[in-house]
Amino acid sequence: MKHKQPDQDNDTIPEPSHKQPNVAPKKNTDKAWTPRTITMVVVGAILIAAITWITLDQQRDRVADVDFEPTEVAITADGFAPSTILIPAGAEVRWVNRDTEPHQIASDPYPEADGLAELNSGEAFGPDSEYSFTFTEAGEYGYHDPLNPETTGRVVVVEE
Repeated sequence: MKHKQPDQDNDTIPEPSHKQPNVAPKKNTDKAWTPRTITMVVVGAILIAAITWITLDQQRDRVADVDFEPTEVAITADGFAPSTILIPAGAEVRWVNRDTEPHQIASDPYPEADGLAELNSGEAFGPDSEYSFTFTEAGEYGYHDPLNPETTGRVVVVEE
């Protein structure tokens, strides 16, 4: 766009015929939900509910297909074997000392052993001795041998 030169007789530049105010466009402050917004929220909620239901259903199927054995954990010089077990709620786990040294079972965290205090065996048990505990509630329970804190294990308890 070319600028006009001032008139010879008049030293002013003519103003444009349509002046635009120097203001930002007004935002829509109306808080009412539009039908499109409501539809999107409802569809989103249905999708989330469907995905959650499918995921939970698949988890139930996996748990139903799991063979929960063994519920015996051997304690060896190398640690707990297996180090992680999956059991149904209400199952008893037996730790059998297959080592030549004494061992203990204690709930994590080390050294407090208060994550599931009832799990703690108390006294150490020697070779060919065992300790048992029944897990009644679903959850994930870490444990260790306080005599050998680097020796750790985990029991995963699921509702059947």
